[in-house]
Amino acid sequence: MHEGVDRAGRQLYPAFPYDHFTKATDDDIHALYVFLMGQPPVPNAIPANKLEFPLNFRPLVAGWKILFLREDPLPRDASKSPEWNRGRYLVEGLGHCGGCHTPRNILGAEEKGSAYSGGAAEGWQAPPLNSKSLAVHEWTADQLAEYLSTGWSRWHGAAAGPMAGVVNDLAQAQSKDVRAMATYIASLSPQSGSNVAAPAPNKQVPGTSADVIAIFGGACANCHDDRNDVGPSKTVSLALSSAVRQPGSANAVRAILAGIQPPPGAPGAYMPAFADMLTDHQIASLAEYVRARYTNEPQWTDVSQQISNARQ
Repeated sequence: MHEGVDRAGRQLYPAFPYDHFTKATDDDIHALYVFLMGQPPVPNAIPANKLEFPLNFRPLVAGWKILFLREDPLPRDASKSPEWNRGRYLVEGLGHCGGCHTPRNILGAEEKGSAYSGGAAEGWQAPPLNSKSLAVHEWTADQLAEYLSTGWSRWHGAAAGPMAGVVNDLAQAQSKDVRAMATYIASLSPQSGSNVAAPAPNKQVPGTSADVIAIFGGACANCHDDRNDVGPSKTVSLALSSAVRQPGSANAVRAILAGIQPPPGAPGAYMPAFADMLTDHQIASLAEYVRARYTNEPQWTDVSQQISNARQ
């Protein structure tokens, strides 16, 4: 957890985020060990390493660590509150939020100079958490605390993709820890108002085909209206969606294809999946229409490729 070496002395690939776990205290690492050792054992066949040479040569990871692994614990910032310091410890360490929300260099290490400027995870784009935030309404600590514990915010929408699993787990965490994380994350961007302009209500998109208008009206408009009301299934206006505002279409495409499902038996935001209802051409046209209608950003150029990626 601190050095990225297993009990047999083999170097671990940094897909296991020990570059963040190394910031955890010995006491917390011990507590994790006690918890894990108390779980019932299960049969598990370790999959074979399928990386090609030279990446399958584990000693190379030692060189990666020399370049990028820093084992120093986080010093306490005396100028900040105990809640902020606790939040930084959880976010930077065990929470390893930068693992998704920070871009990586060609060697797979986080670009520390661009911390929380946005990254990628499992085919989804993790949005920026710093001053480059795409949100129409700036994230406050209160909104983040609600979002991290419930997966939904009135001013931002619902968690989807890998983030949905994160909030499902955080729902079981102590509320004071979630609040501390929210306090720290909110501090990453200046609280001086969003730099994202929302389009005018009922914006028209010239040249849109009647077929696309009909698909949007039948599949989307009943929940995603233009009044900024919270619609059925906790939907919000698409003008508030960071997925629709991102430079690439990956999140919007995957949300249309897979929908948003709450945990079984739990309340939460819901969106049906359209992967089996619409053709790739219809999904591409719909995504491009939503982009044009609900943002003032340039049209996406990667929609067809992202649809292909997601279906694979």
